[in-house]
Amino acid sequence: MPQQNDTITPAQRQSSHDNHEDSVQDVKDKEVVDSEGQLHNAAPAPTEAIRKIWTKYPLVIAFGGRVNLYVGRPQGFAASAISMALANVLYAACRNVETYLAGGIFESFGDTWWTITEQIFIAEVTSLINRGFLFTLPQSLAAIPTLYAGTYLGEHMLLNSSWRWGFGMWAAIIPFCALPTIAIIVFMDFRARKKGIYYHRVSLRAASEIPEGASWATKIRQVLFVQLDIVGAFLLLTGLSMTLLPLSITGRRNTDRWTEPSSIVLLVVGVLTFVGFLVWDGRYAKKPIVPFRMIKNRNVILACASVCMIAMSDSTYRTFAPSFLQVAGGYSPGHAVRIDNARRVALNLGGLVIGVAIRFVKNTKPFIILGFLMVTLANGLPIYFTNIDGSGIANEVALTTGQVLLGLGRGFAQVPLQVSLQAAVPDHEIGIATAMFLSSSGFGATVGNSIGGALWNTFLPRRLLSNLPESDKANFTAIFRSIVVAQSYKIGTPTRDAINLSYRSTQQTLAIGSLSLSIPLLLMLFFFRNVKLEKEDKERNQIAEEQLAAAGQKITPEADTPEKN
Repeated sequence: MPQQNDTITPAQRQSSHDNHEDSVQDVKDKEVVDSEGQLHNAAPAPTEAIRKIWTKYPLVIAFGGRVNLYVGRPQGFAASAISMALANVLYAACRNVETYLAGGIFESFGDTWWTITEQIFIAEVTSLINRGFLFTLPQSLAAIPTLYAGTYLGEHMLLNSSWRWGFGMWAAIIPFCALPTIAIIVFMDFRARKKGIYYHRVSLRAASEIPEGASWATKIRQVLFVQLDIVGAFLLLTGLSMTLLPLSITGRRNTDRWTEPSSIVLLVVGVLTFVGFLVWDGRYAKKPIVPFRMIKNRNVILACASVCMIAMSDSTYRTFAPSFLQVAGGYSPGHAVRIDNARRVALNLGGLVIGVAIRFVKNTKPFIILGFLMVTLANGLPIYFTNIDGSGIANEVALTTGQVLLGLGRGFAQVPLQVSLQAAVPDHEIGIATAMFLSSSGFGATVGNSIGGALWNTFLPRRLLSNLPESDKANFTAIFRSIVVAQSYKIGTPTRDAINLSYRSTQQTLAIGSLSLSIPLLLMLFFFRNVKLEKEDKERNQIAEEQLAAAGQKITPEADTPEKN
């Protein structure tokens, strides 16, 4: 019996060390699958779908933000680093699906907790004016170099070592690189204690509601059902999981699964369970996992809805964009991916630029307006670029320009969105607010992926059957199922021209769908409240000074405190 140790290779999953922005709001580089000529309608691996749904999306909101109220920042970073290291150990030693699934759970937990703890730490040591730039800086410094260096490192590992060491080495690298960050947080906590401004985390063992001398059963019940709101967490986890599971399993390749009753039942029950969570959270929970006042805040809801729509519109168009570029555009797989990389670089650079600009303008809404307009324009351009006059696609410069515009628009919008969201909540709820923001983005990417898959799998077969010459109509299924077969027809022949036309018109339909999903962003603009960051920072500093004065201490001005006019 052959061994199973090499059945799961790096080609079957993307690295867990991608840019966070792309790993939450995109769907893990599905281009690679198409570039290798896999079947368009092949079902996604069930283990991959389950790993993503049962960990990343529900976990990031149900537990990541809440647990940070009860765990110290150094402990949070250490636990996340250990979890990611353990995930890579499991991947490196993987010989079966069960081990792979276990590694995915630890990876998602570690990555989620690291991201939330990182953003909470930055929020605690910075003012709102500087927060946009400092939020984006770590991601951009890491993402842009690794976007290109990572491919060379991966190739080097495969040629000179093995894919197992490609995973295993991170088990040592991640904890080692985390040590300086943990040391800085410990030092900052020590300074905060000395100045009397240290925020003491909530204690599970010393909850004020537990009467003195209560039994262990009473304490456990108080902790689980009041402090941690286990009922709300269960309803949220179950609702999101059942809603997203059919979306991920059908995905972009297996849209015929929507005809099965199980997919519809899961989706309906998931939505109803999520509604039940909202009712529990708003009326019955004493300490809800998501504070209801946060749900009622206009900027919080609009920020989450906006980032969801941005991710959804982006994923709808990009679902099969590399396949389209390779077949209709004649680009190589690597060339097609490089065109897409322009968007990623622009996203990170745009975030940095807008973070600096916020420091001087001191308002969020102007940049949200600019970002939304750029995203809408960038999603509309492909309608023309993908099928110019029905005869061809735009040149590489135009395609790359469109991707750069989209990346800049997303960066310009998402940074002020996150800052305005955090300005609307108290500091100790930033973790939960951040979790909601990231989950909304992930949810939008998943839904957009399913929309793109449904459109592609519906229209491309029809158009192939309609456009192909009579002599090749019998082969339309093989052409639809594989880009290798589609590319095997010589350019300039009637059959290849019909294939290219079918790809162009189908991708144009996806572009129309993407633009349609962007239109609500323009309507949301009218309901956003502008956040005057300097005024907000002064109010928060005044509250801090009053608290310190009450304690008989004097606040020391920090370099990060915004300048006074």
